[in-house]
Amino acid sequence: MRGVTITDRDRRGYLAVKLIDILDLLGPRAGTLKWEISDIESIGSTSGELYKLSTQGDRVSCPYFLRLAKNTIQVIDGEFRGYEDDREEPWIVIHAIDSSAYDVEVNDNALLQRIRDRYRNVEDLPYE
Repeated sequence: MRGVTITDRDRRGYLAVKLIDILDLLGPRAGTLKWEISDIESIGSTSGELYKLSTQGDRVSCPYFLRLAKNTIQVIDGEFRGYEDDREEPWIVIHAIDSSAYDVEVNDNALLQRIRDRYRNVEDLPYE
């Protein structure tokens, strides 16, 4: 997969990117994905639910995942894998890294371009 790292900061120096912002860039395709969550540490009213899902390893529907993401103030760390249908390999992988960046990996050049257009500080991840 190809990918980018997003490191935009606000005036106070905090990461100016939220998980829900990235999910919104997926457009209609987001509604068809099932999500797996792992290694989550977050702050917000749905943090407990996210943590529970991360320990169970189950795939959840996109509407449910979007609701959880909207009610999360900050994702400190975590990995979010979006799957099409019942495929074994994820279509997209989003990594929250120590409240300092998000890595987004996907084989969708149009989505990667939307991310580059939306954010100021975006760098390509090394491609293998």
